[in-house]
Amino acid sequence: MYFATFASPHFLHALEYVTSTFVRRDDAVSSSCTDVGFDSRKSATHIRVADFGCSYGLNTLKHARMTFSSILKAAISGDIQRRIELQYIFSDLPQNDFNALFRSLNPVGPPLQNFRRNENCCKESMEHVKFFAAGVPGSFYTRLLPEQSVHFCICVFAMQWLSQVPAKVMQRGSKFWNGGHAWIDGPNRAHVFAAYSQQFHEDAKTFLRCRSEELVKGGVMFLVALSRKNKELGESSDSVGVDDWTEDLDSSWQDMVDEGLVSEEERDMFNVPLFTFHPSELQKAVECFKGTLEVLKIELMEDCEQMHSDECKQLINDEEAFGRRQVGKIASLFMPLVVSHIGEARAQELFRKFQVKASDRAKTLQHEKIEGMYVNVVVAILRKI
Repeated sequence: MYFATFASPHFLHALEYVTSTFVRRDDAVSSSCTDVGFDSRKSATHIRVADFGCSYGLNTLKHARMTFSSILKAAISGDIQRRIELQYIFSDLPQNDFNALFRSLNPVGPPLQNFRRNENCCKESMEHVKFFAAGVPGSFYTRLLPEQSVHFCICVFAMQWLSQVPAKVMQRGSKFWNGGHAWIDGPNRAHVFAAYSQQFHEDAKTFLRCRSEELVKGGVMFLVALSRKNKELGESSDSVGVDDWTEDLDSSWQDMVDEGLVSEEERDMFNVPLFTFHPSELQKAVECFKGTLEVLKIELMEDCEQMHSDECKQLINDEEAFGRRQVGKIASLFMPLVVSHIGEARAQELFRKFQVKASDRAKTLQHEKIEGMYVNVVVAILRKI
């Protein structure tokens, strides 16, 4: 995901709000309230930032670097006298490769020392802000940190993942039954969509309640997630952010059933716990915390992954390359889920079939207008004082 391209300005603006509240204010207070025999400016201002659903790739490091460098530059430009100690908490599910994450911060020496050396400022200024890293494994649908301990939290391309597949869609014979389909794209689509929407609402309330308890008053949470343009349930295929991968994935599952590689029960019991929510659905959850949370900004960012037309045409004309790109994108999201459901060998076969179908689909796309597949939402939410 191209976080830096479309979300960076909003990220930095939200972080600036936190810096102004907790760094410049504390420094101003300490400068005017120095007791005899004790200079409070010698004590450090502590800022704690948490990245929920952090993963361990390049974007994870980018979030940390942007946070650190932004606070560092604010301290320098504002002539902040107090030392700043920034604790950056990486949080994700226990199966996240935290070892790889912390190895990537810096092979030797203090965490992110290599980032500090790259900043265009003097050694004395760099020593003004200390960086401390920590890892906290666990689901962000639970409380993970002490009460009122976090000043700024981020959740980038993670909140669209639900805590579970809605139980209703797994109930054979019910109006919400989604048998034969991995996501929200079957003939029972409207009912399935409603079940996913309800699950998101409950999960969003849980997420917001946990973060509101962890954030200090005046703290900010910054969210980026897959979204959709249409508000109404079942309005069109865009109302679930769907593209052709769902049809190809369902067809691949059916081939596996027809060839006796998986049973119908195994196929029917696989559903993707993903929901591309509309901004209004998140706002509805925020309204449950009227006295505690306030939306500072919420904005849809359209076509932020759209390729240049020439590049897109070139990719589609290379059917095998298009198939590899599609399977790489979808497997990166769903491979762990499929492996846990049917095992490594059969999962590889499923995605091999998916790649063939994606390559075949390129032939059709060569004669159609290609538009951006994704819409993302950027949100900043204040923990009220």
